[in-house]
Amino acid sequence: MTESTFRRPSRQYLARMTVILVAVAFAAAGCLSPSKDNPQPAGSGELTKLRIATSLVDSIPYMTILQVAADKGWFREAGLDVTVINAGGGGDTTRLITSGQADIGLAGPDAIYKASTTAGSGIKVIGAWFEHNVVVWVAAKPNATLQNAKLGITGAGSTGEFLVKAMQAARPELNLQPVVVAGLGANWAAAKAGQIDGAYSAQPQAQQLFAEGGRPLVRPSEVIGELPMNLAAVRTEYADKSPDAVKAFWRVADRAFTYIRDEPDGVSVELNKIIKMDLATLQAAMRDMVKAPTAFTIKIDCAGFKNLTTQWTKTGFVKEQVDWSKVMDQQYLPQEDRCDFGAAG
Repeated sequence: MTESTFRRPSRQYLARMTVILVAVAFAAAGCLSPSKDNPQPAGSGELTKLRIATSLVDSIPYMTILQVAADKGWFREAGLDVTVINAGGGGDTTRLITSGQADIGLAGPDAIYKASTTAGSGIKVIGAWFEHNVVVWVAAKPNATLQNAKLGITGAGSTGEFLVKAMQAARPELNLQPVVVAGLGANWAAAKAGQIDGAYSAQPQAQQLFAEGGRPLVRPSEVIGELPMNLAAVRTEYADKSPDAVKAFWRVADRAFTYIRDEPDGVSVELNKIIKMDLATLQAAMRDMVKAPTAFTIKIDCAGFKNLTTQWTKTGFVKEQVDWSKVMDQQYLPQEDRCDFGAAG
């Protein structure tokens, strides 16, 4: 062996190798960092439990997509062990989160806002869930009119109840009356039996009801305009303990909604496993729904929230415009999806 065979590496060589190894380490860490494209958080791989309460999971696409995301493993990829709880309307959803039986709840604006602003409820608003109004009340009888109409709703504190109240305030001369009929199918059955004049429905079920001879009795968006269909709330204790889990929830929601917007036909096949209806009808409805800029996005619609509180003041639900910058904690949403309520006016 020659002396050169055992020559120690130079200091310059060792310095270069150190730089290279550090760069590789940082690159690897970057690959594991959570992002919209890579929602898997770095860590030991342990999952954080998250219970999500909502209603009509078997009927409404923007609720059903939660179960689809769970079935596809997207929540697990984001570090969450998710259970989707199908509640019986907005009041039941808020009860589940205020009682600690769920961690996040998605329900009608009235129910969530009232609960979140009640002392000791232990929950807070963290965003909106679907801000495009796709609701329509469908008449089964050819002679049904909007005057003195009995309109089906799915439960107290539900989105349907709020919309009826808002329309009552906008058109008091119609003398509209909300009637609780749990479930969309039960609403249609009650309308066909003449127990109510309009069955609460929304896309895509409305398309199917039209095919069965139903006709639009009233679309609330044409009476009161656009506003968020549901608000999202979280138990404050859960958010304080697991803030990253709440952020991960929104990342998965964004991924799921993006999937819907990009592939409405493909996602319809997934939704159809839970929403039992004609696939072609479902696909047509989904293609129509994604056209609305406020549909299937986690981005806060500032104008929609302003209209929401305008309708609330008209109905007497609140006495003055809500300061959403104080009521809604947007820290868990991506920066680009938040609303500057001060600038929005």
